[in-house]
Amino acid sequence: KTNGETVAIKKMKKKYDTWEECMSLREIKALRKLNHKNVIKLKEVIRVNSDLFEHMKGTILDLLKNNLKYKGQLGLDEKRAAEIMKQVLEGLEYIHN
Repeated sequence: KTNGETVAIKKMKKKYDTWEECMSLREIKALRKLNHKNVIKLKEVIRVNSDLFEHMKGTILDLLKNNLKYKGQLGLDEKRAAEIMKQVLEGLEYIHN
């Protein structure tokens, strides 16, 4: 169903035989636990036949596109670029701690 929401979908390279195998993946376990304002949230994990997909809300590209139109300007000024970089680094710090 299309609702206009922008999402990111990642298809895993490996094939998976069972749902339990998918849910026991370290990456899936870690993504399910993440909860930070500067980290894109995992919405759901989908298994179709033996293919596994991660479904996340929004994309970093959309964030950047929205910020390129920041306050009607084309491009980012130095202050806004620094704000975005700070948010990215805060998200990375959260993920790696």
